[in-house]
Amino acid sequence: MTPELAGLIVTAAGLYFGVGALVALLFVTVLIKRASAGARTAAPLQFRVVIVPACVALWPVVLIRGLIGGAKEEPHETSA
Repeated sequence: MTPELAGLIVTAAGLYFGVGALVALLFVTVLIKRASAGARTAAPLQFRVVIVPACVALWPVVLIRGLIGGAKEEPHETSA
């Protein structure tokens, strides 16, 4: 592997994870409520901190899910 190729790979990885960090920050602060029906009512800080690394690594999926929305909230059945 040439030094130029290694530098290109490091730069590409840095850009990917840099964008991922920005998307993760946006997701855990704003978009999480659109992505998950359960997060609308309760998404504590500890949960948001735990999902940040996955959001950084999977930022394209997270961004799409956050922008177009996720699971729709279904009505709960009550047993009588």
